[in-house]
Amino acid sequence: GGEDSKLIMLGENGVKEFSMNSVCAAGTGSFLDQQAERLRLTIEEFSELSLKSKKPPRIAGRCSVFAKSDMIHL
Repeated sequence: GGEDSKLIMLGENGVKEFSMNSVCAAGTGSFLDQQAERLRLTIEEFSELSLKSKKPPRIAGRCSVFAKSDMIHL
């Protein structure tokens, strides 16, 4: 599979910002879906909760396999 993740922010006139990581986190999208499902939340509910966090836990950002391990122990 792919070995990068891309973030594209759109504005009124097209692409506002573009960012790409340089390490493997390609499974990030499916990882977030899996964690939301694990908590019996929709991805939208999961997202809303994450934005309300005052002190989010640190999880691995370079590899979704390591991030999953971090999430299991929360």
